[in-house]
Amino acid sequence: MLGLSLAGCSGSGDAIKNDTRDNIGSHPRVVITAIGNETFVVRYAYRFLRVVDEPGDIMLETEWRDLQPTDDERALGVTAVRNKFLVQARPRNRTTSLANSYTVIVRTETEARTVDNDYWTPIAITPERKEYIDEIVDFYETEMRIQG
Repeated sequence: MLGLSLAGCSGSGDAIKNDTRDNIGSHPRVVITAIGNETFVVRYAYRFLRVVDEPGDIMLETEWRDLQPTDDERALGVTAVRNKFLVQARPRNRTTSLANSYTVIVRTETEARTVDNDYWTPIAITPERKEYIDEIVDFYETEMRIQG
């Protein structure tokens, strides 16, 4: 039963909601990567797997980061959990000016290991995990508003 709540029912069309998507508004291109580095690398100890900073698109992708399970994750039998972030920014219009405003979306993914299996499996985001994710996204958005 625990395996079904974490991995979903294959073939049933049910999917685990192991990701989030936050539209955090429009920001100048210059702050997106600078504040991204300050937020994800310096403050929250993630490492970037990939950074794309081109006039047409900006993308920041972190590596998976192992985290301690929250109390509500432990109650589900989670023994290990990991998260990663993906920031995608596209110009509000397609001119190539560096001063343009970019629409920024932050996505996350969460996976876990449980007492029933020792491999990474998508896990539904619990309320406590959502608080952790929201803290990071809110910090990123606030810092960009201050700097932008």
